[in-house]
Amino acid sequence: MRLVNRLPTARLITLLLVSALLPWALLSQQPEPAPAPPPPPVKRIAQGYFYIEPNQARFECLLDLTTALEWLAIPDLSGEILPASAAKTITTKASALAATWCSARAEGLSVLPNLTLTQLVRGEPGRTLPINPSDSISVAETMLGFMWEIPVAPHPQKLSVTWQGFIDHVKTLPVTLFFGSVSETQNLATFAPHLRWENSGRLPAPPTLVAVPLVPEQPTIPIRLGAILWCTFGLLYLIFLRKPGRWFPTGALPFLCVWILGALLTYPLIIIKFPVPGSTQSTGITTATQADAIVSPLLRNIYRAFDNRQESTIYDILARSAEGPLLKQLYLDIISALSLDESEAARVHVAEFSSEVEEVSPGQTDGSFTAKTSWSALGTVGHWGHSHTRTNVNLGRITVSPINGSWRITALEMLDQRRL
Repeated sequence: MRLVNRLPTARLITLLLVSALLPWALLSQQPEPAPAPPPPPVKRIAQGYFYIEPNQARFECLLDLTTALEWLAIPDLSGEILPASAAKTITTKASALAATWCSARAEGLSVLPNLTLTQLVRGEPGRTLPINPSDSISVAETMLGFMWEIPVAPHPQKLSVTWQGFIDHVKTLPVTLFFGSVSETQNLATFAPHLRWENSGRLPAPPTLVAVPLVPEQPTIPIRLGAILWCTFGLLYLIFLRKPGRWFPTGALPFLCVWILGALLTYPLIIIKFPVPGSTQSTGITTATQADAIVSPLLRNIYRAFDNRQESTIYDILARSAEGPLLKQLYLDIISALSLDESEAARVHVAEFSSEVEEVSPGQTDGSFTAKTSWSALGTVGHWGHSHTRTNVNLGRITVSPINGSWRITALEMLDQRRL
């Protein structure tokens, strides 16, 4: 205090000013903070896929969710993370707006594509994963996918697609075509929106149904009712003419010729077969080898039925192998096993099938038998640019019966069923 009192007034004022301004000067010399980095550019995705198969073609399109949301303009959806409930809102509006994006021609005739699926998927084209319905949605990691089903012939030769889904930021659409074991790439653009494909022997014809052994016939006695009736009529007419005062106007020879000719013509008509007394129908199916020759083609044809897409056609082919209420059960079980996730349009095409009868026992009706059988069906399906392989392994007791001269599966008891 004494030192401060001894200092001149001017020097005291200077010392106080330096003490007050020194912290501000030091702070003013610190570098300014670096500006925040700009947000990363939006990754725009537009990719198409065209799968060509017997009886059906599928056109698929994937868009990044950012572009899709800009196009949909849903005011309540914003931010980088969306709630799980937003999936239904997005797909419902997108389905309504995109229903007419795809038109097609098959064999030179217009066909109507059906928008069968609108779905959110996680990942990139060719590497997608389904989104759990309860999971939140990351906009940057999600795509919006559309799938159109196009009806075609069992062995298509010429197909074309016209694309009208060019929206903001989507002026071109590269498309990868898959058919058989071959693939190729085409590009669609606003000035060239048409995609064309010709078979030229590159897509093989679908396999045909397998022949099933015939049911052995039961011993019968044929009664040729047509010939019997004709001969009886001729005999009665002859008795009528034998009375006094009546005879053939032109002689007996023409009548005899007509009688014999009529018998020959009616011989193959109206045949009634009666079982031989004391005999029962015996199919002779007692070994696993005999049963496998019947069960294997029946099962194989059941899976071949699902190469078709029309429900009526599938049922018609199933009716060649199964009978009664079992038809509906087979339809529902197999279509569920072959469908990919919830999309019935992306259905596995069975490429390999094998079966083996392990044991045989007599059935409850004449001529029927029950075979404990194991069978497996392996197939693949292309979807969103990559393929899935499915193997269904089954074990069951199959009851086969002779119906109207043909073998039919009349009962099926599943013992084990697995999807690999």
